[in-house]
Order: sequence, then structure tokens, then C-alpha cells
Amino acid sequence: MQLEQPQHRSLVPPPANGSHALHSTADVPQPFANPVHSAKRATVSEVRAELRTLEEELSDSIEVMQQEIGALQVQAMEKKRPWYCDVTTMVATLAFLLSLCTTLFSYWQTQQQQLHNNRAELRSLLQRLSELPKENAILTQTYTDRLISGQIGGYIQQENAMLAKHAAELMRTLPANAVSSSEYIMVSNALSFSALYEESLQLLETADVSIRDASDGSTIYRSKAILLFQTGDFQGGRTAFQQALDIFQRYPTSVPNFQTSSSAFTQMGWAQAEAGQGQCVEARQHIAQARQLIQPLVIPGVPNPLAEQIEAARALISKCVPKDKSRATSSQSPTQHMLPF
Repeated sequence: MQLEQPQHRSLVPPPANGSHALHSTADVPQPFANPVHSAKRATVSEVRAELRTLEEELSDSIEVMQQEIGALQVQAMEKKRPWYCDVTTMVATLAFLLSLCTTLFSYWQTQQQQLHNNRAELRSLLQRLSELPKENAILTQTYTDRLISGQIGGYIQQENAMLAKHAAELMRTLPANAVSSSEYIMVSNALSFSALYEESLQLLETADVSIRDASDGSTIYRSKAILLFQTGDFQGGRTAFQQALDIFQRYPTSVPNFQTSSSAFTQMGWAQAEAGQGQCVEARQHIAQARQLIQPLVIPGVPNPLAEQIEAARALISKCVPKDKSRATSSQSPTQHMLPF
């Protein structure tokens, strides 16, 4: 069954003269717009606009990602390079090293200045300490009144103790190579003159690090031995005297006469220290060893001061009076053996 096609009637009226002439397209009125078609055209335009927007956003995102990837690649390359190839790191390192060197140099300069000041102060103290025994000797000759001389001598002792303590403190702040053995001995004697025996022994123990040769060692150990005998420590004093004799094993000398005369002097001091404490047997043994050591150096007709001192000490030791062993080893008052100025 065939459906009949609907016939569309023209809305244009026929011409008035009844002719069926063709009309141009411009003269023919257009049909009315379909609203469905208009809505579709609007939807397509919006979709195209959205697509263009998304395309632009995607392009921007891709550009940002490319930039981030490039930055990450640069960082990765920088990490692969050693630190000394990084200019920023090198500049920072050099600045730190320069600051550190400046700080260390400033600290070293300050320490050197402080060392110089302490050394100059110590030198002035030693000069004053060396003058005090002379002033005390002049005092005893000038004033016959013992009361006046005793009072003035007490002031000298107080000044001696104060200066000696201060000098010992300065020595502890100085390096070992900045203080000589003779300076240690001078301050130690000043301390012992003021009955500061513990401080004097501690200083002599410190002086052991300043020994540079056999002369320094024998002098320090002899001073330590005499001080130990004065305080009643006979065994400690004998050990120190033996160290003075053995110093040449640590510091050999190429001058045999020097070793012989130094050993003879040590034996004589050992004998005097023993005799001063009533140890007469030991005193005679050591003075005999001193004479035996000095004999090869004695030339007939030529004065020998050390040999003369040994003979004088031998004459005094021959008059030595032994003391009871129990009394000799007991604690004694150090002021009884204090060396005068």
C-alpha cells in the first residue's frame, strides 16, 4: 500500500495575470527557521568554544610541565656534578675558610701578646726576687738591733713570698720552652726561703719538663734533693741526687771533664745534705766519692776551685755528729733547716 505524499501548497499567490512565470530566488520568501535546528547550532558553538578553552588550558599545562621537567633536569645535572664545580658552593666555602683563618690568626696574635706580657712580668718579678737577698744582707750589716732588723726582715720575707707565689703562677701559664731551668730554681729557692716547701717542690716537679741538657737536669735534681733533705724526706732526696748523677745517660755530653766535675759537685752536695741531717756514714761515703772523681782533674800548682770546696766540705764532714735514726726520720720543723738570705 502506497502512502500518498503530502502536497505542499505554495503560500505565494499566483500572479494576477494568470501566467506561470518563474520567479527568482531572491523574490521567493524563505521558510520560517526551525527552532530545533537553531538549538543544535547553538550547542555546537558552545562545544567548540569549550574545546578551544580546554585546548588552551591543556597547552598551558603542558608548557608548565615542560618547564618543571627542565628545572628537574637541571637540578639532576647539578647533583651529578662534584661540589667543587658548583660556583655558589665554592664561593661559600672560600668565604668560610677566609673567616676561619682570620679568626684563628686573631686568636694566635692575642695569645702571643698575652705570652709576651706574662714573660715580661715574670722577668720583672725575677729581677726583684734577685734583689731581696742583697737587701737582707745589707740589712743585717746596717742594723745591729735585732728587733729592728727582725721587723724589717719580716717585711722582706712577706714581699719575697708574695712575689714568689705570683712568679710561680705566671710560670704555669707559660709553655715549657718559655721558662729556663735557672728561673725555675730561682723561684723555687724564693719559695723555700719563705717556708713554702710544698709550692717549691711542685714547681721543681714542673721544671722537669724544661730540662734541655745535662746541665739543666743536674741543677734541677740537685735543688730538689736538697729541698727534700731539708723537709726530712731523706729517701726522696737520695733518689733525686741519683737522678742528678744519671742525667748524663739521658743527655750524653762530648766533654768528659764536664761530666766528671758535675758528678763531683753532686756528690759533694749529697755529702753536705747527709751531714746536715746527722747521716754521717753516708756523708763520708759521698765526700770520698767526690774526692775520687775530682782527682784526675787536679793539676799540681794550678788552682782548682771545686777541689778546694770538696776539701773544705771534707773537713767539716769529719766533725759530723751522728743523730739517732728514729729522730732523723721523724717529722721535723722545716723552719729549722730554712736557708737564710
